[in-house]
Amino acid sequence: ARLTGVVDLDVEVGPDGRVRAVTVLTPLPLLDEAAAAAVPQWEYEPPRINGQPAAVVLKVTIPFK
Repeated sequence: ARLTGVVDLDVEVGPDGRVRAVTVLTPLPLLDEAAAAAVPQWEYEPPRINGQPAAVVLKVTIPFK
């Protein structure tokens, strides 16, 4: 389809570094579903607040070219 653009997501990362939830902020037809499906496969270094594992919400931008 040769679509280009960016998809912005809110990604909730649990204290174990795994993605718990994904919310599409800027939908882009045909691409937002691919982005939302890819992100849960990622694993982050466990986030810490004051040295303790914590859940955080990150904004992730995925460019499609």
